[in-house]
Amino acid sequence: MTYTSFQKVIPEPMPTSFAPWPKAPHLPWANVVEHTRQRLVGATRKLGDVELEVVLEEIDRLRAPRLALDLREVGDPDDLKTSEVHAVGPALQRALAQRREAPLLLYRFSDDGVAQAFSDQFTLHSVPARGGRPAEPLLALGDVHGQPRVLGPLPHYLEPVWRLLAERGELSAADLTDAHGTALATASDYLGELHRLRVSLRERESLPAGGSRFVYSLALDPLAV
Repeated sequence: MTYTSFQKVIPEPMPTSFAPWPKAPHLPWANVVEHTRQRLVGATRKLGDVELEVVLEEIDRLRAPRLALDLREVGDPDDLKTSEVHAVGPALQRALAQRREAPLLLYRFSDDGVAQAFSDQFTLHSVPARGGRPAEPLLALGDVHGQPRVLGPLPHYLEPVWRLLAERGELSAADLTDAHGTALATASDYLGELHRLRVSLRERESLPAGGSRFVYSLALDPLAV
């Protein structure tokens, strides 16, 4: 089977990781469904399992640092089975998290209900804090009508950090300290946690006076939806 026509025609990648998401490779949901349908002929495997396989193979083929799963053509949450949402939502993110250099995946939606269905699945498959053990949230970065959204249970202490990042688009630890009075080391930890939880991009920036710092971004451009 060939995948030469799988993804949309995308302009050449920008040299910086903060190029707007439309510059990143997109995996259209209709293409995932079509390739899944071909593989299901005569097979006994579950629909969601095959969709997950198709998406992972395309991610391996593209070898891009970030990609978008384009679900904007899905206009109703009832158009997807729960097993499908789980497979290309929590199961896909868990599979990527086990990789040494996993790409960051953006979920693009045009319907709030579909976005909520994915968010609910991420919440369902997250591990809550219990018995003195910290919570292990399973999250993903979503784009709903060009607006950023965390899919899953974002820890409460990170909510103001996320709001500021969503408002400004880019943020450094020094910016967070100036805005909220957060200690610089704590600000760095909080922003690093957003990156670890796979809901922000991060890039090292050289400083004019020497040294460097991390800058965090969502790289969403509402005008380019």
